[in-house]
Amino acid sequence: MRLDAPVSRLKGVGPKAAALFAEKDIYTVGDLLRFYPSGYDEMTEPVPAAEAENGAFATLCLTIVGQGRIFARAPA
Repeated sequence: MRLDAPVSRLKGVGPKAAALFAEKDIYTVGDLLRFYPSGYDEMTEPVPAAEAENGAFATLCLTIVGQGRIFARAPA
């Protein structure tokens, strides 16, 4: 497929998806390949849950102490 082909030529991209791509100025396959997200998740060093700041994103360091029960279906 050529880079100047419209994104609507991609399998699964219909008129609705093409309109969503157009909102991001993505009109061709090449535009899509050169599109980079505007934000990234930052993975920080793990901290104990008790030390995590309220409302902040954090990578937590947790220890599972007990074993839970897993049901394949709801108990009767």
